[in-house]
Amino acid sequence: YVASITSNVDGTFAITNKHEPATIDINVTKTWDDVDDRDGIRPDTITVKLLADGKEVATAEFGEPEGWKYTFTDMPKYSEGKEIAYTIEEVEVEGYSSAVAGDATNGFVIANVHKSEPAPGTVDVTVVKVWDDKDDKDGIRPASVTVSIIANGAFTGVQLELSEANGWKATATGLPKSIDGKDATYTVEEDKVPEGYTATVKMDGTTFTVTNTHEPKKPDVPKTGDPTVLLPMVGVLGTLGVAAAYVLKGRSRKNR
Repeated sequence: YVASITSNVDGTFAITNKHEPATIDINVTKTWDDVDDRDGIRPDTITVKLLADGKEVATAEFGEPEGWKYTFTDMPKYSEGKEIAYTIEEVEVEGYSSAVAGDATNGFVIANVHKSEPAPGTVDVTVVKVWDDKDDKDGIRPASVTVSIIANGAFTGVQLELSEANGWKATATGLPKSIDGKDATYTVEEDKVPEGYTATVKMDGTTFTVTNTHEPKKPDVPKTGDPTVLLPMVGVLGTLGVAAAYVLKGRSRKNR
C-alpha cells in the first residue's frame, strides 16, 4: 500500500491507503509443422481461450500479420489472496493436432501438426537443429545456420536456413526418390560449423538432427597469492587496524 495524507477544512486529516493489484502479461506463440502448408489447409487465423483457474476469462484471434503471437495484457495475478493458475485452449483447427507447452510466467507455445505426404516419386528431408551450449551461456550462438542436402554423396543444390524464426527446423520438399534409376540416399552437412562448436548428425529416416555442442568457459578462479585478491584484503586489514588503534587510544585517554 501507498499512504497519502490530506488536510480537511475543519482541521482534521484524512489518511488514504492505495493498493494497485498485481497483474501479469501472458504471451502465446503458435508454431506450424505442416511442411510449409504444402496441402494449403492452414487457416489465416486461430482463436485461443485464456482460462483462469479453469474458467474462461478472455479470447484472442490472431494470425500471420501478428507473427502468430499474442499477449494477454494486465491480467490479475491473484484472486482472493491466491495466485491464479492460467491455462490456454485453442479452438480446434481442422486437419491438425494440437499440443500446448509452457506456462503463464514463461509464455505458452501451441504446436499444430498436420501430416502431409510427399508427392509420388518424391521424398521430404527434414533438418532439426539442437543446441547443447547451456542455453548460450557464452553468448556465441549464431542467429542462423545453413545446412546442405546431399544425395548419393553429391550436393543437390538445396540448402536450408535454420534459425529461431522457424524453430530451428526446416524441410526440403519434393526431392527425387531415385536418381539415375537408383534409390537416392540422402544425408546433410552443416555448411560452416559455428566457431567454438562441434557438430554431430543423427538420422531417423529422412529426418536429420544436427546437434551443435559448446562447453561454456569455466569462471576464472583466483590463484593463491594473486595480488588482485591480496591487495584488497591488505587494505581491509589495514583499515581495521587503524580503527582498533583509534578506539584503544580513546580508552587510554578516559582512564587517565
